[in-house]
Amino acid sequence: MSSNDSLNPRSAAAQILHRVLHEDAYAARLVDHALSKPGWDSRDQALLTEIVYGVLRRLLLLDRGIGRFASRGLDSIDPMTLQHLRIAVYQMLFLDRIPHHAILHEAVAAIQALRGPKIAGFANAVLRKIQSHLRDLHPPDPLLDLPGYLSISQSHPAWLIERYLQQLGPDRTEARLQAHNQPPALVLRVHAPWGSREDLLRVLQEHAIQATPTTFSPDGLRVESSSGPIIQKLFKELPQSFVIQDEAAQCIAHLLEPQPDERILDACAAPGGKTAHLASLAPHAQITAVDRHANKLHLVQEVCDRLHLSNVRIRQADLTQPLPEDGFDRILCDAPCSGLGTLRKNPEIRYRRTLQDIQQLSQTQRKLLHQLALALKPNGRLIYAVCTDTPEECEETVQHFLQEHPEFSIETDPPSHLPSIAPLLDASGFFRTSPEQHQMDAFFAVRLRKNA
Repeated sequence: MSSNDSLNPRSAAAQILHRVLHEDAYAARLVDHALSKPGWDSRDQALLTEIVYGVLRRLLLLDRGIGRFASRGLDSIDPMTLQHLRIAVYQMLFLDRIPHHAILHEAVAAIQALRGPKIAGFANAVLRKIQSHLRDLHPPDPLLDLPGYLSISQSHPAWLIERYLQQLGPDRTEARLQAHNQPPALVLRVHAPWGSREDLLRVLQEHAIQATPTTFSPDGLRVESSSGPIIQKLFKELPQSFVIQDEAAQCIAHLLEPQPDERILDACAAPGGKTAHLASLAPHAQITAVDRHANKLHLVQEVCDRLHLSNVRIRQADLTQPLPEDGFDRILCDAPCSGLGTLRKNPEIRYRRTLQDIQQLSQTQRKLLHQLALALKPNGRLIYAVCTDTPEECEETVQHFLQEHPEFSIETDPPSHLPSIAPLLDASGFFRTSPEQHQMDAFFAVRLRKNA
């Protein structure tokens, strides 16, 4: 990418989409990296973000339209040309600030610079056909093929649609899919040693940022206005004041109820948001943060250093194997999972996960819980949490664990210090959140007590 292209929102978006869809990179990291370069206009920053996430959220619909008018099909189009076509079609369908003729001109010019006049002529012909048939790019009739209609109109793979329909029913499934395709609100967690939620709210108000307290987490603020650049500025000026963290994730540390002078294990700790939350809730506890991926542990160290947390030890270990130490009073297991609860933030995950992935992850989760059970003291508490809602990774994993470890039982009551979480706990003691009901990621968690 040339220096000029790196600050062109459409060219930069095409490069990011290529890496996300062909190299399994993550959009959030690439967008953040691109926007960190100096020289961006704020409107171009917003356009880059809108294009990347918009294309990923509407990918199947866009490809249906392009494939209809590409005589040899999508597979005949080279990847970079395809990214520019997707961007142009997305802009024509979903953005109304730029005239269609300007969208076509820029897309064709970019493709000509990349692939020459012949491919540019092909792209021009495809885009002009799509432009004249925009109203005809309909998904299947929902009365004849509801799964097919939802898959195309909301751009989710068919297997995931079928599971949602079985689990949630048609109305809530459509609400879930629509929630996945809406940009999530930015949620901040105040760092308690710095100050209170009211202190942070005052700082935001001084910078003309509208925010409201979160409903279930006592530490969160939901930022209502589009204020990314100001938040980044505050992040640099007040690095100890807040962490960006979804409200559902904020609730997990409270479920553990860390206490002073306890030995607490945060398993699968990277990138460190929940580690930092535990350390701030119990500054006199001894917290050990462990992750199997050594290359991710620096993220945990960075957040601890930024927040001046001194009660955290960081270790690398494979927790599906016997642990090097035990005797922990409390353990948080934020287990590796399919991540399907985070599709608002990570839309690319929907195209990567398979049923086989879910089965394999469930087996890993079971091995992990078994080893952690051995490391917990009698009367200790173990939190199992995942940012997904597949039965295999949620209640089925817990049920298997309880069969293998009858010394454990589920705690069904909400944390004594936080009755506001009670609506998120069902009669079985399972903590569940969802984007369509709570405007949060879809999380699952359970509080397990090791009986003496």
